[in-house]
Amino acid sequence: MNEKEKEQLIKVIKNNAIWPLVIEGLNSAFFKNATIIDCQKGANQLAIKITEQGYQKPEFLEKFEASKNGRSFLVLENLEKLDHENQYTFAGFLKHRGVSGYKLPANTQIIITTSSADKLSEDIKALCIIYKI
Repeated sequence: MNEKEKEQLIKVIKNNAIWPLVIEGLNSAFFKNATIIDCQKGANQLAIKITEQGYQKPEFLEKFEASKNGRSFLVLENLEKLDHENQYTFAGFLKHRGVSGYKLPANTQIIITTSSADKLSEDIKALCIIYKI
């Protein structure tokens, strides 16, 4: 990615803070200090756990640290590698910006990095802005 493309991408990210943003052709490593969920590991990453102490937030939310002075990034990678049925769980997460009553902080930007936005389900595409590099 050249500097002009990088500047344009940063502008798109800054101007679309509310909607989840699908970025085709970008690796999740671009987002330093982001919380990254590898969707290929399954939707069970979004599930609450029941322990002896009671209900426990999903692990990624436990370690998720939202910046109090700026925007934080939650990056979903490899979502396009799941079949559309398994993508459906992630669509609910995107729509509600959380899971099982646990919400993402308001200053969290959701980014989906993908090699092909065409492989995402219509449910996912309907909830996101798609940007191709």
